[in-house]
Amino acid sequence: KELYIFLKQDIKFVEETFDRIEKTCGSSARVLMYSLYVLGMTQAAAAEENGISRRQLQYSLNKWIRAVFDD
Repeated sequence: KELYIFLKQDIKFVEETFDRIEKTCGSSARVLMYSLYVLGMTQAAAAEENGISRRQLQYSLNKWIRAVFDD
């Protein structure tokens, strides 16, 4: 039962984080971050799938992470 409660709280945190990402940076940021951090895609694969370079993806990730998590 305690494991279930922990998992439920963790899922809620993840959902809230992705909602915050989308609200702050847009749906593309949410999709790309989900692909990387939940699905475990490589940056190269996620960039190729979205028609951008890996360098552009890395730049965007840095910008989005600062926008969402820097207070």
